Amino acid sequence: MTPLHQLEHHAEAQWQRLLDTLAQATGMPGVYLARCTEVELHVLSTNQGCPPQAAAGERFPIFDLFCEQVMRQAKVVQVEDVAADPQWQSGREASAGVQCYLGMPVRDPQGEVFATLCLFDTKAHPLPEAWQSLMRSVVAIIEGELAMLSLCRELDGLARQDPVTGLANRRALELGLPAMKEWGLRQQSSLAGSHPLGVVLMELDQFAELLVRAGLSGAEHALTLVGQVLGQSLRPQDMLVRWSEARLLLLVSGVRSEDLLAQAEQLRCAVQRLPMLDGEGMGLTVSMGVMVWSGEGHLPISLLEQRLRQAQEAGHNRCVMARSELPFAGPAPLDQGEQAVKH
Repeated sequence: MTPLHQLEHHAEAQWQRLLDTLAQATGMPGVYLARCTEVELHVLSTNQGCPPQAAAGERFPIFDLFCEQVMRQAKVVQVEDVAADPQWQSGREASAGVQCYLGMPVRDPQGEVFATLCLFDTKAHPLPEAWQSLMRSVVAIIEGELAMLSLCRELDGLARQDPVTGLANRRALELGLPAMKEWGLRQQSSLAGSHPLGVVLMELDQFAELLVRAGLSGAEHALTLVGQVLGQSLRPQDMLVRWSEARLLLLVSGVRSEDLLAQAEQLRCAVQRLPMLDGEGMGLTVSMGVMVWSGEGHLPISLLEQRLRQAQEAGHNRCVMARSELPFAGPAPLDQGEQAVKH
């Protein structure tokens, strides 16, 4: 479990304790936290011993529910005697046995209504003003937890992102690789001839010259442009990573060898079509080392680097693909160990 997941689990446990405390303080048998969308109500958490009208995890279609009104109106809804209230006496919750209700909105860090905190009973009775004060205290704690979770998610996202290009970084790759392997293995059963993963190591050609002519900011801007154009054609289950100063690493889940090479070629051509850098008269191209991978062991970076060097030594702006997934013992002629696409 990642630190963020641990924090989310802690928040959920905290909400459970708060609902239990609120139930004990008010004597109300049912206390729950729920979200409403356009189509349904989702009960996020309840107090222990909550009556069956609300159970954690349950979802109900939206249709004249108390919580729906709380979220739509963004204000407290209070009904002390449902059976005596013309608006609610024939509603779904009255039919389910709810006779007393008090609901209050809970807002997210952006100020939008996130959920409702609700008290209910199967018997009608007064709802003291002091209970709303208690609820406001609980709402403030929950809203504080939501703000902390939002900040932690933002920080977690930044920790997985290269600050220059906005691409995923090595930490994101480390955390996301197991799920990519699993998805690729599932694809093998439905896509004949596919491999769990395809891997492409690419480097911006003449990066050293670009550094001299355009400076660090210009070179990084060029790499950012390349990352943007490559990212436009990727699927959600694929990942593009900034691997080093001038290198990007692409992982493609569930792919056949010929499809991987074709995709690499399309990406190479997309980079080549980028306009020249302003004032530098330099076009952008990339060289690529390409291979399919079973997902076992460590990433085959050494083999990919050898194929990348072969592409560069052959004149840049091309792909060299290793045919085998097996560890590469040493350089081999192109017609024996790999496939080259030259331009």
